[in-house]
Amino acid sequence: MNPESQPKEKHITQLMVKILPFLGLVFVIVFFSIVTKGILLSLGNLSTLMNSCFLVMIGAIGATFVYSNGGMDFSIGAQEGLCVVLSGIIISQDINNIWLAFLVCIGIGVFSGLFIGVIREFLGVSAFIVTVAASYIIKGIVSTILLSTRVIFPAEYAKYDNTALKIAVLVAVAVVCYLLFGYTKIGKMQKAIGNRREVVDASGINAKGYIILSHVILGVCVGLGSFFVTPRFNFVLPSVGQGYEMDVFIALLIGGMPLSGGSRASIRCAIVGSAIIAVLDNGFALWGVPGNIIQVVRAIVFIAIVILTTQGSLKGFIRNKNLWRYRNEEA
Repeated sequence: MNPESQPKEKHITQLMVKILPFLGLVFVIVFFSIVTKGILLSLGNLSTLMNSCFLVMIGAIGATFVYSNGGMDFSIGAQEGLCVVLSGIIISQDINNIWLAFLVCIGIGVFSGLFIGVIREFLGVSAFIVTVAASYIIKGIVSTILLSTRVIFPAEYAKYDNTALKIAVLVAVAVVCYLLFGYTKIGKMQKAIGNRREVVDASGINAKGYIILSHVILGVCVGLGSFFVTPRFNFVLPSVGQGYEMDVFIALLIGGMPLSGGSRASIRCAIVGSAIIAVLDNGFALWGVPGNIIQVVRAIVFIAIVILTTQGSLKGFIRNKNLWRYRNEEA
């Protein structure tokens, strides 16, 4: 293969990795707009789309900081559950305690992030093991609380389920995290750690501190998102938060986030991937597809998009195409 074509191949690969998630989003929007006869983008359905997207997108935006340094967090579903349960207990006692409930949700996120980050960095336990263990611990706490307490939200609390407020919060979180991740040392160091942790350590930079901070940022985003989705509940079930961590994980990968983190990580991955998941779920529901079939199709789409947006797969495709063309030119 002609060595001169390698820089061009790399450029094309990087461009395709960035473009394909957007093309995937456009495709699912157009497809479901057609099969639902325009209902998908109707004013009446946009609120449903927003509710479907809100918590996953906020979590995915926060998770960008963790996944960019090569980490992961499978405890955020349990964190959501604990936030909903404790804030629910506070609000059910007195609706005027809403600000206390808000602080509790944020506090749970901060404490969880610190706990996970410190165990991961100072005890040398992998992020996967730490977060799975933390998930079991938090789920145990939630189950214990719900065994003795039935959390029922007052009817007037439903008025706080405000779509405009959620949009404002989501935009604010996206803007703040975009600036932090793209234009401050906090975000740049996460990507540098994901690229070459040993280089960061050798340069004397406190990588541990930045990794712990990444888990705290994710925890704050989870706490914030959980607080604003709580008004959608009438009462709390033990299953609250179940599957949230996988929704965030899938959203990031569909959006083009590399599992190893590094320089290709971006807030864009979280936003686009979350939007694709929301449109898929809502579009299939409007189309009348049964829930079990939705899960199967979702898994297939997930695998397909990950394959297409994996840089290695694209490199192989482009390399084979260039090699075939080069051999034809030689002939």
